[in-house]
Amino acid sequence: MGFIFTLPCRAQVERVVMGANERIGPHEHIQELVVIGGKVDIQGQVESLVIIGGFVVLMPGGEVSKELVIVGGHLEEQEGSFIRGKRVDMSMPGGEEAWTILRDKVKNQLFREMQDHSWIRLFGFFLKLAVLMMFSWLGDFLAPSYQKEVGVYLQKSPGGSAFWGYLSALLVLPVTLFLTLSLIGIPLLPLQFSLLFLFVIYGEIHIAKYLMGFVPILKKRIRWATFLGLVAIEALGLWAGLQWFKWAIIIVGFGAASKVFYKQVGLSSKK
Repeated sequence: MGFIFTLPCRAQVERVVMGANERIGPHEHIQELVVIGGKVDIQGQVESLVIIGGFVVLMPGGEVSKELVIVGGHLEEQEGSFIRGKRVDMSMPGGEEAWTILRDKVKNQLFREMQDHSWIRLFGFFLKLAVLMMFSWLGDFLAPSYQKEVGVYLQKSPGGSAFWGYLSALLVLPVTLFLTLSLIGIPLLPLQFSLLFLFVIYGEIHIAKYLMGFVPILKKRIRWATFLGLVAIEALGLWAGLQWFKWAIIIVGFGAASKVFYKQVGLSSKK
């Protein structure tokens, strides 16, 4: 279930669509539309459109008149639609939408004759594992103290990590997004979402390491524990019915990664 927020503004509206399906009719005029992880079909006019990990279809007659910003999302432009003004695409790797687009591009360009989609999914699976392991090595090299503290916090307080992760997903992130868009402005979006992207990446890495730590033979084999944990978590995402479980696990690691960061910069009380 998603959420739609509509705010009045000079006879027009500002609308935030979070995880929902929405349609902007041919006679609607929206001043600012923000799509976060949802799907929106646009037939009317939108002045400023921000897509954050969502999917937007600009249908015939649909128009973005002033500004378009894409952060880890996707826009489909159909014939008869119009985009005017500034266009900024800050899509980042790592999100599910980015991996879906990458998989589709590989499928269309390299595997056009293949009908078995499992090969494409397998390619994306191993590619993502390689990227995650690369981030694991980079994190240990560039920020060893931060990585160590995230691991320690997760070990000492898995419940606190889960609480902070779910609180962030349900409350902190939407409020922060709204304040950024409304008060601070779009220019800070790249910084904010770069941080969120890193929290998700390192959250998954650390929760994978934490879960495999319960296997005695892997307690001192950190790299193998990380790799096998990531394999197990990503394998859950191969089945549509278990993707929610995969993200439920990752959010716990996300909570630890974000909690430690905000604690280090002085934005979170010590626990």
